[in-house]
Amino acid sequence: MQTVINNYTTKPELPRCTGSFNPRELRFSRTMIFAIEEINNSTELLPGIKLGYQIHDTCASVPVAVHVAFQLLNGQDPVFYQDRNCSQSGVVVAAVGDSGSTPSISMSRIMGPFNIPLVSHFATCACLSDKQEYPTFFRTIPSDQFQADALAKLVKYFGWTWIGAVHSDSDYGNNGMGSFLKAANSEGICVEYIESFYRTDPQSKIRRVADVIRRSSAVVVVAFVAAGDMKFLLEELALDPPPLRQWIGSESWITDPNSMSFSFCAGAIGVAIQQSVIPGLRDFLLDLSPSDVAASSVLTEFWEDAFNCSLTKTADLTKRECDGTEDIKALQSPYTETSQLRITNMVYKAVYAVAHAIHDAVCQETKNKTECDKHRNVEPKQVFAALKKVNFTQNGYHVSFDENGDAVAFYELVNWQKSESEVIELVTVGYYDASLPKGQEFNINRNITWLEGGTQVPVSVCSESCPPGTRKVLQKGKPICCYDCIPCPEGEISNMTDSPNCLLCPEEFWPNANKDACFPKPLEFLSFDEVLSIILAAVSVSGSILAVLTAVIFFHHRTTPIVRANNSELSFLLLFSPNETRRMEMRTLFIGPRFLVILLELMSLVLLAQSVNVLTQRTEPGVSAEASSTRCTLLGTPRSPAFSEDGDFIIGGVSSIHYQLYTVIYNYTTKPEPPRCTGSFNARGLRFFRTMIFAIEEINNSTELLPGVKLGYRLYDSCVSVPVSVHVAFQLANGPDPVFYQDRNCSQSGVVVAAVGDSGSTPSISMSRIMGPFNIPLVSHFATCACLSDKQQFPTFFRTIPSDHYQADALAKLVKHFGWTWIGAVHSDSDYGNNGMASFLEAALREGICVEYTESFFRTNQQSKIRRVADVIRRSTAVVVVAFTASGDMKVLLEELARDPPPPRQWIGSESWVTDPLLMSFSFCAGAIGVAIQQSVIPGLRDFLLDLSPSDVAASPLLSEFWEDAFNCSLTTTADPNRRGCDGTEDIKTLRSPYTETSQLRISNMVYKAVYAIAHAIHNAVCQITNTATHCDNHIKLEPKQVFIELKKVNFSRNGYHVSFDANGDPVAFYELVNWQKSESGVIELVTVGYYDASLPRGQEFRINRNITWVERRKEVPVSVCSESCPPGTRKVLQKGKPICCYDCIPCPEGEISNMTDSLECFPCPGEFWPNAKRDACFPKLVEFLSYNEVLSIILAVFSVSGAFLAVITSLIFFHHRTTPIVRANNSELSFLLLFSLTLCFLCSLTFIGAPSEWSCMLRHTAFGITFVLCISCVLGKTIVVLMAFKATLPGNNVMKWFGPPQQRMTVVSLTLIQIIICIIWLVVSPPFPVKNLSTYKEKIILECALGSAVGFWAVLGYIGLLAVFCFVLAVLARNLPDNFNEAKMITFSMLIFCAVWITFIPAYVSSPGKFTVAVEIFAILASSFGLILCIFAPKCFIILCQPEKNTKKIFEKQLMMNYLKNSSRITEEVYYQLNS
Repeated sequence: MQTVINNYTTKPELPRCTGSFNPRELRFSRTMIFAIEEINNSTELLPGIKLGYQIHDTCASVPVAVHVAFQLLNGQDPVFYQDRNCSQSGVVVAAVGDSGSTPSISMSRIMGPFNIPLVSHFATCACLSDKQEYPTFFRTIPSDQFQADALAKLVKYFGWTWIGAVHSDSDYGNNGMGSFLKAANSEGICVEYIESFYRTDPQSKIRRVADVIRRSSAVVVVAFVAAGDMKFLLEELALDPPPLRQWIGSESWITDPNSMSFSFCAGAIGVAIQQSVIPGLRDFLLDLSPSDVAASSVLTEFWEDAFNCSLTKTADLTKRECDGTEDIKALQSPYTETSQLRITNMVYKAVYAVAHAIHDAVCQETKNKTECDKHRNVEPKQVFAALKKVNFTQNGYHVSFDENGDAVAFYELVNWQKSESEVIELVTVGYYDASLPKGQEFNINRNITWLEGGTQVPVSVCSESCPPGTRKVLQKGKPICCYDCIPCPEGEISNMTDSPNCLLCPEEFWPNANKDACFPKPLEFLSFDEVLSIILAAVSVSGSILAVLTAVIFFHHRTTPIVRANNSELSFLLLFSPNETRRMEMRTLFIGPRFLVILLELMSLVLLAQSVNVLTQRTEPGVSAEASSTRCTLLGTPRSPAFSEDGDFIIGGVSSIHYQLYTVIYNYTTKPEPPRCTGSFNARGLRFFRTMIFAIEEINNSTELLPGVKLGYRLYDSCVSVPVSVHVAFQLANGPDPVFYQDRNCSQSGVVVAAVGDSGSTPSISMSRIMGPFNIPLVSHFATCACLSDKQQFPTFFRTIPSDHYQADALAKLVKHFGWTWIGAVHSDSDYGNNGMASFLEAALREGICVEYTESFFRTNQQSKIRRVADVIRRSTAVVVVAFTASGDMKVLLEELARDPPPPRQWIGSESWVTDPLLMSFSFCAGAIGVAIQQSVIPGLRDFLLDLSPSDVAASPLLSEFWEDAFNCSLTTTADPNRRGCDGTEDIKTLRSPYTETSQLRISNMVYKAVYAIAHAIHNAVCQITNTATHCDNHIKLEPKQVFIELKKVNFSRNGYHVSFDANGDPVAFYELVNWQKSESGVIELVTVGYYDASLPRGQEFRINRNITWVERRKEVPVSVCSESCPPGTRKVLQKGKPICCYDCIPCPEGEISNMTDSLECFPCPGEFWPNAKRDACFPKLVEFLSYNEVLSIILAVFSVSGAFLAVITSLIFFHHRTTPIVRANNSELSFLLLFSLTLCFLCSLTFIGAPSEWSCMLRHTAFGITFVLCISCVLGKTIVVLMAFKATLPGNNVMKWFGPPQQRMTVVSLTLIQIIICIIWLVVSPPFPVKNLSTYKEKIILECALGSAVGFWAVLGYIGLLAVFCFVLAVLARNLPDNFNEAKMITFSMLIFCAVWITFIPAYVSSPGKFTVAVEIFAILASSFGLILCIFAPKCFIILCQPEKNTKKIFEKQLMMNYLKNSSRITEEVYYQLNS
């Protein structure tokens, strides 16, 4: 639309369309003509009837669309007469259009009251389905509600959970994106960014949106954008193409051929209206003769634009002249593109739908013949009624409307695919049918080409899917799609992708390496498959065979003396019992079973479809000419102000005194009356008006502000109604004069220079749209919608009350402050409520607050809808309810709730209703808290309000109504007979009413500040300070534009309250936190308990300085959560399909802790720490070692010392009796060395007790190894001595000379030296060292000595074992030598015990855990040491001490003789047997 700067001295021109030509829209218009001509030629549909048409270009502009709507209503006649029933030529019975949602909203609001149906082919906003607001609206294109659902399902279908979103800043884009986000949330899709823009925005804003797309990490971008807006965005992106992006498009732009020229969008997919065929349309479109083109300015513009030539000589000199060679059939243009008829078919269907409705209204079927009365006066209402019932099929496409005027939703899924010639083509790859069962709506039947021509579905996720074996842990402060994948703890598995938690395996099962399945734990036992088992089994079987063979031998020689002398019966029993024992040990175990554990709204310009004040110039009857001037007559009926006063400059005022608009049923035969207000009286609104008057009178009496200037006022009641507000706006712009003259520069008395109002956001939006083009500033005291901060749309709007952007942030922080994470939300279905709630929900999302339900309503809704909202509140589990509603709407809701009060609910209120005294009568809301405008004091206001004389009251209808309502009496005799007459005894000073309530002045101060702001702006425009005196020119012609400019600069303080406006016309945000507290008398009072200051640093805005009384007069903060907080020691696991505030608390796995409330994950303790019982803290693990404080250690130490003491005692005994034969005969030198080594063996076990250190670890093993080798060497030496001594007694044997004392010493030293060398090599290469064993026990640390080199350790043990076996063999050989002084048998027993102990030591040592490993080693040392000392020395000590008579030389000689004789006889027997053989 061309922008025109009005000078207010001439009649404004009609709005004109300009800019680039849209051939696609021309095709839509020509399709409408084609359909109408086709119908006119039909013999079945409307036979004999000719349909006419008027097709207007709205250039996607609301002002033009509104102008067109009025023209369609009024017709084209410049004059018509009332006596002809207001019949005019060219008045439409129905209309097709518009292509955009926002213009369609405006047109439907205007045409609706006249019952003129509007059938749109391209307006998809879901808001248009509301039959309360748009009763006569129909459409052949599906609602955006279905499109949003289809797009969300499409995104989910391809696994995209991390997307970006852009949308048009219009009704189409805002409502569509709102629906999409709701559907996306239910599908579990996260949105990284949401950006809005409009084609008329500054280039900097569009560039910013493009930069967000370029920088984002989301690969997928969902664009819910009108085609005209998308063109601007893509042009900006083309300047610096972004990284690869997968575009998901709404039907508005995805099929637009103009957009397909941007190659970086190749691969885009989206939903589109079903492709169709309209027979004959292409021929019609191409049938353009030169006369047709020349006769139409639109066709002429199309022709010149398409062929880049000029049809007139006076046109653009840069273009060539069209020479007639232009061939439209060869033209490549969206106009001639009929292979993808989509929206064109919607136009075609819309025309046929209207035709069928007219047919049903004027035609009748008689005797198989259709007769139509073309002279019948068809009312639009008849066509409207018939449109609801149309049900037909045209060209195979069904047409009907549901109760909301919507068509059945069917979309094609289309894909931008590059052809071989690198041209992007639109290809249908599937469809979406909303009539199919849930889950079956989508069907993809063709391959899709993705970005860069790829065939693989692109990935767009914030975090990659967590594989089985891991669990999802949300990243703090990010959406639920952003998470980390944490491996399952030990003993737990997850067998699903993206599992939120891990599951414990059953006791007899254990996870596999991937931790995605449980398998039976390995059963460990000594099986026959192991080498050790085979060896043991072989030894066992060998032993059994040996026992059987022995038994057979004994049985065969059972009569021999040796068998009989050894108790043959017990011998057979002895041979049998070990065999049975071995059989019992060779049994196997069984194997256990296995199992496998599884979701700016922009308000259109609302214009009154009734008496609009249109200034026209004419000289027809009713308009006279005087001299050279033209008199302009106001055609509409002026609206009477509620209060007015003349002055030098007039200030307008608008507020709501009543809550309802008087409903009038029009008969279209008389001039409509101005809209009237009715309903209950709002005394609070009256106080606002009277405060305005008080402020103006105060200014008029001031000597500092506007001295000598008198301000006047015109105050109107808007009854919270958009039609009334629009009517008031036009009257404030026109003035009340019924006649004015052009030669007086259109100056009128009573035209305002600025206005204060309105009390609501929606009326203020409408007023600002009307007054803005005339530069008339509107300063609101109560319109808080954040959308009004947009200076592109509302350049002359200011307000003294903060924007809802700050209020929403304050309410969200308030909810978070008290720990409420599960709330309900209700809001007014208006600009105030919708935009405010949207801002609140955005802030709540940032604060981590979940909303159980969001319900909207309006005071004029049907009672059933209000009841449904109330029922939702009653049934909900959320205790806290945030109500972002207007005061009048809240009153209707609370009245409904009062019929059946809900369970206790904690109400959180917006400033609109939380300070309204009328609502405090609802006792079940006691305890409500909310934000309120700062309480203030206005000196003198209360006296002014109470200064109402009877004459003042009687002179004003509004004051009379207030008086009668307040005192329930009548001032006139013709009034309500049920009321008594007012007798003059009524005292307003004792009246308790919102009008007289001045202790809580909040909004009243906003009114007061607004008046003073305008006064300061006027002062700065008309006054000058000269010589410290202020002079004001009250005769100057003050333009509203001057006041507008000065308003931007105002900066003053009044009564201690600062007034200024920022770049958006907003003040600094400051709120009080108020609480509804019941007094002792049971009356609810408003108490200030804190404040919110948006100017303070982030995090410090809120302050609460007084106790709050909660619902039901509780002192404790009520709890409103979906799930109780998870205590430390647990972690949160989201409940599937529910918001993030709903979760379960899972105890931390073994070895992990959480030390915060509501922890998202558990953390493993460090290696040397272990959780406490509550798993909320890590404590150092218990360090375990064999300490001297333990009973076991004490016992072992006692035995060790006792053994050493025993060895010392034995040494002393031997030393004392060293000269006796038994000591001398048993090699006393080796005996003393053996006792010494045994003492060291006993004492070396003490090195194993206590905390291991580097020295103790090295000492314990080496000392043990060396002392034992020394011990065994001595025993070996003694055994050899015995053997050699025996051999020496044989005749001719002189072996003893080779094994004398030197050789014995050398043997012991040599054998011990080898062990010393082994130990030195071990200590040098890899010595033992202390280590903390963290693996044996999870909950404690085993402090032990690591072997360093296992080879060294086993070499030491092996060497000892080798010597022990060798010694054992020799001792066995000498076992049958003579008794008494021969110790061979005792050595045999000692070596048998020694070998048995150390053989059993090996499996016991390997299998014993922790400190018991050390205990086993000590036990082995002590057992073998005691075995040696007891077996070898105990018998000798017994003889020495108890049988000294045997310890004599005589006995010793006797024993030698017996040995000699025995050996001699044995030799004799051997010789005897040899001789006889």
